[in-house]
Amino acid sequence: MKTATLQQLDISQVPFPSGFDPNFCTKDAAEGHDGIWHVHEAEPEFEAGRWVSFGRTYEIGIDPTPDLKYTPEIGKDLRPEQSLFKIIHA
Repeated sequence: MKTATLQQLDISQVPFPSGFDPNFCTKDAAEGHDGIWHVHEAEPEFEAGRWVSFGRTYEIGIDPTPDLKYTPEIGKDLRPEQSLFKIIHA
């Protein structure tokens, strides 16, 4: 599992719901796009080709740009099963 801060994942300005504790970040496959990003409170597991979490999850969304300009550098070129980040709160 990789580690990253909210800033490194480029989600430090995301308005998470009140009481939501962002602890993990993942990418799932998204047809026609590089992937769709989610933030999880509980550590998710990769099952049947997607991330499954038993805690609350917040959808960040897709990067619709062809050059992935809204995807952080540390998140580029990752297959979904390689995309688990533990968020470090520094």
